[in-house]
Amino acid sequence: MRFLRSESAKGMKPPFRFVGRTIRDIESKQGMRSRLALEKTSQEHFSEFENAQLCYYDIRKMEQSERDKWVMGLLKNRYQVIYASEPTKAVAFETDLLE
Repeated sequence: MRFLRSESAKGMKPPFRFVGRTIRDIESKQGMRSRLALEKTSQEHFSEFENAQLCYYDIRKMEQSERDKWVMGLLKNRYQVIYASEPTKAVAFETDLLE
C-alpha cells in the first residue's frame, strides 16, 4: 500500500484522495478475503497514509455464500460507509452508529 500510494501521488502534496480498488477480484471467495484483509490493514494504519480512500464495490457480483460475512467485516473495519443501491439513491453513515 505504501508503494502504491507513493507511486500514485508522485508530484502531489498531501492530503490525497483516492477512489478505486487495489484488488480487482472481489467476486471470488479468495478475492473477497484478500480485499477484507486489506480493508482491515488500511484502517489500522489510516493515520500513516495522509490520504482519504473511497473504495467501491458492487456487492451484487460478490460470491453469495460469503457476501454477508464480507459486508459485516467491512462495517467493522471502516469508520464511514456509503451505500448506494442506485446512483441517485445513496446513504452515508458512520459505522459506530451501528453498535
